[in-house]
Amino acid sequence: MKSIRFDIEKNLKANYGISHEEYDAILTKQKGGCAICADKWIEGTKYFAVDHDHNTGLVRGILCGSCNIALGLLKDDKAIIIQMLTYINKKVSIL
Repeated sequence: MKSIRFDIEKNLKANYGISHEEYDAILTKQKGGCAICADKWIEGTKYFAVDHDHNTGLVRGILCGSCNIALGLLKDDKAIIIQMLTYINKKVSIL
């Protein structure tokens, strides 16, 4: 029977080119939390996602599920993200 750690290690290496130790080092550098919102990973919960540049394949950091999904929905598009920031900073009401 394979260990969960073996499966995680295999996935990290195959998909992102990093080891479990490198994953842990990135998470430690991020003070144990998501690179965007800083939510902390809690022992026994699902692993945080490895965020990577879809064009280069380079790892950018480790994200919580919510931030990873949000970034994916925004298609990693800086223009959309900036437009969204502009939108939420508006102080006007349409009513």
